[in-house]
Amino acid sequence: MIRKIKDFLLKNLKTEQTIVKNSFWLALSRILGSIFRAVLVILSFRILGPEFQGIFYLAMNFVLIFSVIPDFGMVPIFIRSLIEKKEEKRKIITDFIFSFIFFFFISLIIALIVKDFVLKNELSKKIFYVLIIFVFFDILREILYALFRAKERMEYQALSHSFTNFVILISGLYFLLNFPNPYFLSYAYLIGGFLGFLLTFFLLRKDLIFNYLKYLELKAPLKIIEKSWAIGIANFIFLLITYIDTLILGYFRNVKEVGIYNSVVKINEVLFAIPFALASAAFPA
Repeated sequence: MIRKIKDFLLKNLKTEQTIVKNSFWLALSRILGSIFRAVLVILSFRILGPEFQGIFYLAMNFVLIFSVIPDFGMVPIFIRSLIEKKEEKRKIITDFIFSFIFFFFISLIIALIVKDFVLKNELSKKIFYVLIIFVFFDILREILYALFRAKERMEYQALSHSFTNFVILISGLYFLLNFPNPYFLSYAYLIGGFLGFLLTFFLLRKDLIFNYLKYLELKAPLKIIEKSWAIGIANFIFLLITYIDTLILGYFRNVKEVGIYNSVVKINEVLFAIPFALASAAFPA
């Protein structure tokens, strides 16, 4: 019985079973990740108070809106390319990683230009610089998940996602208890994002360690965006709808009200977990 359960949850036996297996792992990891972050939101609200909480989430939501540019719909195209052209895997990986870095620097430039208009609080601006590094590793990790998803081995993605958010929770608790300031809380996210990326890289090391210069093509970002722009715009609208409310509230009201508002909104984000898991698991097939 135990062996059957183990095989069902860790092996790809047939299409229907694989979708159920991957949905299970993705849903579990998203729910766990959302719970870890919800616990951190609740504790940080109680320790920091609504004003500091508001300052932190002003910076966080501002960064997350711009996080769509480095991805810009590339992940589904990445997965499809890996499945359709397995013999060109190294070329495909090089193109997409190079494109991510290229688009990340574009988003960084835009965010630096806009930040003084949106982030009026100096502490939010300091937090922004830490979180932008966190987002680099976080999005790169999410893009590399395409390799797990192309193989339909989402159990590894679940491990990485759960580990990342667990580290953010533990690091967050440490900083909240010893350095109760939202600036230090941002370092918890940076540590979690970086260690999560390292774990993902380790799990994919056989796919990722090779000479990238051999396959580098400078026109790759333009070729990819021709295929991904529609998905990228859809994702941007989704992120805009999800996070712009905090920025509007922060522009017209004070950071205390932003903190109170986000203390509830962030907990409700756990509801995204199940539909996301089902969509992600079914897509490769």
